[in-house]
Amino acid sequence: MISNEDAMAYARLVARPESAGKNLVMVIPSFAERYLSTILFERLELERHI
Repeated sequence: MISNEDAMAYARLVARPESAGKNLVMVIPSFAERYLSTILFERLELERHI
């Protein structure tokens, strides 16, 4: 989840003179719901049933 603080930090970075002409990207992480059915979360599923 993105916070206002994250957005402001990114805005300050983009506003710097040394950022002129550069491609800057802000990555916003997901909550990982799409991965819950993969092996990445297999252990969590097993622990939930214990």
